[in-house]
Amino acid sequence: MKDELTELMHSEFTISPEMEIKNRVGSAIEFTMMLGGDENKLKDVLVSYTVTYEDYLKWKDYWAEVGVKI
Repeated sequence: MKDELTELMHSEFTISPEMEIKNRVGSAIEFTMMLGGDENKLKDVLVSYTVTYEDYLKWKDYWAEVGVKI
């Protein structure tokens, strides 16, 4: 039995580039919290998650509203 995904099915599994950045920022914040919540560590973590500090500033309020904050 051959299991193939159609192009339409693949599109259901994709997210926009902006949503990807938002999710990476949230993950970076959570990881920074696991490291002790130091704002200086955040900058290094953002680099690891390939997002900018500007991306962080854009999305930090969103993540704070849902309970993810430094």
